[in-house]
Amino acid sequence: MTDVEKRQDRSPVPRDWTYAPAPESTEIVKLQDRYELFIGGKWVAAKEHFTTLSPRDESPLAEVAQASEADVHKAVAVAREAFPAWANASPEVRSSTNEASEGSPRQPHRVRSDARFL
Repeated sequence: MTDVEKRQDRSPVPRDWTYAPAPESTEIVKLQDRYELFIGGKWVAAKEHFTTLSPRDESPLAEVAQASEADVHKAVAVAREAFPAWANASPEVRSSTNEASEGSPRQPHRVRSDARFL
């Protein structure tokens, strides 16, 4: 690894990587200082977190949960349990459930587990 350095013991990146100026701004979005795991409709504290960096200037953005193998197994089990009811739900019900997700409806990848699907 002569031309690559490891950051946070995870992702190797080239040492001479330079970014072009980026116009992104964190003023248009509200970030929390720390994010946990969302499993089974509840926030679950993780044992490990990592810092996400802004591509603009590599400044810290937030601490993000790192799921353990047990966390992943739990999330998959809950998702499998909820899937039959979710698969049979109408598009309108799915849409309203997604829009009612905790947090902003502009965060489309966060889907809350609703009691009617468990």
